Amino acid sequence: MVSILKNLFFCFISVLFVLLFFGCTPKANLSYYKPQTYYKSTYNDSIYFFQFSEIGKRKAAGIYYSVGEQPTTDPQFFRVSLRKLKKKVPFILDSVEVYKAVSKPALYPERYKKELYQVDVIRDVTFARVQGHWDSYVTDNESYFDIFKKGVTSTLSTRNIELKMDIYQPRNAGNQQRPFLLVIHGGAFYIGDKQSIPIVEFCRYFASLGYTTASINYRLGFLPSKNSVERTGYNAVQDAHAAMRFMVENSSKYQIDTSLIFVCGTSAGAITSLNLAFMQNDARPESTKGGFLSSDLGLIESSGNLLTNNFTIKAVGNMWGAVNDLNHLKSKNTAVVSFHGDKDRIVPYGYDYPFEIVSKNIGKAVFGKMYGSSEIHKMLKKLNRREMLYTFEGFDHEPHVDAKGQPNSIHQFIKTNMADFFYVDIVPKPIDILRNSDSLQYYYINEMNISDILWGIEGGFIISTQNNNARIVWKSDETIKSISVSGRYKNGASFFKTLELK
Repeated sequence: MVSILKNLFFCFISVLFVLLFFGCTPKANLSYYKPQTYYKSTYNDSIYFFQFSEIGKRKAAGIYYSVGEQPTTDPQFFRVSLRKLKKKVPFILDSVEVYKAVSKPALYPERYKKELYQVDVIRDVTFARVQGHWDSYVTDNESYFDIFKKGVTSTLSTRNIELKMDIYQPRNAGNQQRPFLLVIHGGAFYIGDKQSIPIVEFCRYFASLGYTTASINYRLGFLPSKNSVERTGYNAVQDAHAAMRFMVENSSKYQIDTSLIFVCGTSAGAITSLNLAFMQNDARPESTKGGFLSSDLGLIESSGNLLTNNFTIKAVGNMWGAVNDLNHLKSKNTAVVSFHGDKDRIVPYGYDYPFEIVSKNIGKAVFGKMYGSSEIHKMLKKLNRREMLYTFEGFDHEPHVDAKGQPNSIHQFIKTNMADFFYVDIVPKPIDILRNSDSLQYYYINEMNISDILWGIEGGFIISTQNNNARIVWKSDETIKSISVSGRYKNGASFFKTLELK
């Protein structure tokens, strides 16, 4: 009997021992965790970042960082049995989530800098009704001599004209308001059309970047006299102004940001673009005010339609254009990027009479001296305005097309450099990452009107993010420390910025 009791006692003690050491002592289940992966935990209102270097059946080892009020944190190493895990490193078992360490945030497409979109076109939208000779005149294989001969023999009878535009929009570009670019064709105020190949290419290119663009027809035709040329050129400015008013009036329909309006043109279209941006009513040519045989053409904004919308042109793309008076450039703080061949015999690169290709005498008889792109460049530089001049050395007029009128490599060069120039106005304030002096763990972006913000970090942890703020703690044992951020402005333009700590 005693022997049986002894055996029962030893069995009881053995079972109790097993229960105490293997059953009653909790054993952590670490199957959830992966080695070399950081986890974030909240324990007793403190934040921890940890990772395992080893997870065995009985022991675990790793490293953790605790987050306090200091901007840096020191590494703490642990190596414990699984039975003591809760006692030694209890935060591992409390409110744990995977910490997704991102060293470099995703980059958004570079809208307004790269061709991202297919383009939809709305043709022949009427924007004005005017009195004139004709609104477009497409010719093939006609010399400028032929054109002027036709002008001399033409009666140039006045008639009612509907002015039309083609509107180009990026397909599936979202609902952001976007910049608007008005493109004006050339042709000596005598020929030209909104659907000429180079003009269509300009419109499609900028629309593929994300702009809304439009090309217009405007009144053409003049008799061979200075007054007639001046009045026709002034009509072109009035028509371009009417087109701008129309687009501003319909800005919601065409998703236009009215604070980002641009204009560009070739030759006569460049002259019109510059005058649209800079000419004021008190400086318009005397011939436009009427006389013995001519009527007063009215104010710049008084023709074409009854709309009264105001607008400000951010920048002009001047392609081999000119102005009659450099003092016009003082009126507005509009940026100008110019492209011009220094051997241009139609519109002077410097200060001279136009149409040298026809005859100096004809140029003197019909036109006044003009200030070309090099003179515009000098004046804007003197005024401390934002400007750029690209000179095509040895090139004549229209250097962007080949002998068949097809766009060439210069055409592509002009498009990309003009887009880069305009982009400065689309994103006028570069993004900066700044540190909060009151709390050294907090960093913020110096721009509030942005969205889709993504943060990344090297050498530390992002504790939390909210809007344009991020709370950061740095590892004391890391030598490389940087924080990066990407996002988008309200108009869809993207940004990326990195701040390196030394």
